[in-house]
Amino acid sequence: MEFSWKISEKDIEIVSNFYKKHMNKNFVKNRIEKNVKGPCQNFSKDIFWNIMIACLLTTQQRSGPKSYVTKFLCTDPFPLTYEICSKKLVIQRYVERTITNFGGLRRGKTIGKEISKNYTWLNNFGWIKIEKTLIAFTPLNLL
Repeated sequence: MEFSWKISEKDIEIVSNFYKKHMNKNFVKNRIEKNVKGPCQNFSKDIFWNIMIACLLTTQQRSGPKSYVTKFLCTDPFPLTYEICSKKLVIQRYVERTITNFGGLRRGKTIGKEISKNYTWLNNFGWIKIEKTLIAFTPLNLL
C-alpha cells in the first residue's frame, strides 16, 4: 500500500490562518508546551496519573477551554489524584460517583472501571514499565 499527501498552497494558507488566529490563546500555548516541546523531564506518578485521567475523560467528549472536562480537570483540589484514589477501598465506585456528581461528564461507569483496572496494572509492575519507556524516549536518548 502506498500513501501520498497532496498539500496545496490553499491548504497551507488555511492552516497558517488558523494558527495565526489561535496561537496566542492560553489553551493553545498549554497544548504546545505539553504535547509538542517534548516529554516531561520530571516524571512522577501524579503527572502520569492525571494525564491518564484526562485522556480517559476526553475519549468521547469535548475538551475545549470551557468544557465540563476542562472544568473538572481544573478542580482544586482535584478529586481523582493518585494519592486520593490509592486510599479508596473500591476505586471504581469512587471514580464513578465523583464523575457523576460533578455533572456534565460522560462515561462515569466506564471510566471508573478503566481507572480501577489501570491502577491495578500500574501497581503490579506497570510503573516500572512506564518509567523504562519514558527513559527510552527522552530527547537525549533520541539523538
